[in-house]
Amino acid sequence: MKNFTELKEIIAKLRHPEHGCGWYKSIDFKDVIPFTQSEAHEVFEAIHQQNHAELKDELGDLLLQVLTYAAIAEDKNLFNIDDVVDSCAQKLIRRKPHVLGDTPQPTTREEAIAITKEAKRQEKQAKGISTEKQKRLLDDIPTYLPALERAHQIITKACAVGFEWDDLDGLLNKINEEVEEVRVEHQQNNTQALHSEIGDLLFTVAILGYYTNINPEQPLRQANEKFMRRFNYVESQMLKQGFELKKGMLEKMDAFWDEAKKIEKEKGEDYLKSIS
Repeated sequence: MKNFTELKEIIAKLRHPEHGCGWYKSIDFKDVIPFTQSEAHEVFEAIHQQNHAELKDELGDLLLQVLTYAAIAEDKNLFNIDDVVDSCAQKLIRRKPHVLGDTPQPTTREEAIAITKEAKRQEKQAKGISTEKQKRLLDDIPTYLPALERAHQIITKACAVGFEWDDLDGLLNKINEEVEEVRVEHQQNNTQALHSEIGDLLFTVAILGYYTNINPEQPLRQANEKFMRRFNYVESQMLKQGFELKKGMLEKMDAFWDEAKKIEKEKGEDYLKSIS
């Protein structure tokens, strides 16, 4: 714990009212939020790229966010980082008694989930939150999540209680229906309705994640990367051959796009990146 203690001491020096960093000692909880969001996404990026050296650094940056929040709280006499660590440990002990306590081991995944849910219910009761007047099913889903991730969580909870299509074909038919509604509103130049219908289409497509047990965030990230690889190749080839990237050059760009797809299929993603 020597390194962790040293890190706490560094934070305390940065927050010192007289000798600390002018910016760091002045920040409050809300000031840190954008940095936390940014650092969390950089952790995701390092994992996605399987860059473990970068992941180590990014996890350190994310840990800094936690320490900063705790330091701000300590200055306000609310709690400190030791309280945060203790709270985390105690929560795990309460929610995993089949591993960390005397509760018998569950025989199924569903039983393990039920144990955790019961622990959460007891936690709410201990905090004075009524268990008789429960929150609505979707109330606990954070509003600040990225829209696609929030949609996935909404869908997962709703489908878990039976609010779902009978099978994937029913969902695919619904997607086709939403596509047609987008087409109609676009043809009628109804901007407000089109906005709504595009949202309905995207939400319905996100439901595919539930039926395939795939969080839609991941395939969308992969699709983004795929498009960037191929378009980077298109751009490099256009420039090499003296063409500008501009409207009116679609036929030429399409030809290079097809070339990129063929190279990627035959020689792999890394090779395509290396020549783009």
